[in-house]
Amino acid sequence: MNSGKIYILTGEVNSGKTTALRKWCNNIKRCGGILQPKINGERYITNIRTGEKKLLSVSKKTTNQNVISVGNYTFSNLTFTWARNVLLNEVKKNPPWFIVDEFGKLELKGLGLEPAVGTLINSVSADTKTNMIIVIRDYLVGEFQKKYRLPVEIIDKDNLSKLF
Repeated sequence: MNSGKIYILTGEVNSGKTTALRKWCNNIKRCGGILQPKINGERYITNIRTGEKKLLSVSKKTTNQNVISVGNYTFSNLTFTWARNVLLNEVKKNPPWFIVDEFGKLELKGLGLEPAVGTLINSVSADTKTNMIIVIRDYLVGEFQKKYRLPVEIIDKDNLSKLF
């Protein structure tokens, strides 16, 4: 395996991408970045290194102006701000593996985890010691590749073990 490579972990919605990636990270214990697990039907963002987590999904009835909606989902902008800071701080620690779960419609519009993801891609692309895994739903991979025009390897959850 070459270092400094970017991988796209893809699959259908609710196909177990985050669960597989969490298990993989636990096995190699050399990961930085974030995961977005669903816990009791709610979406959270978790700092992989510290285990700290914040609630991302919020009710559409939330009167707080600090929310962002996409499709049927409403998310906390405060949690996205926290997650962007986690990403930018964690990459400075130069982990061998850096995880971004997940890049979606919001990020394609420059929202959500952006502009941090773009900054990280540039950083990892220039660093030969850090590999990056970005989780992207299967139907968004083409748009991601069009936006970033990067050499990436596309994998699914069943191929994670080959990255040891």
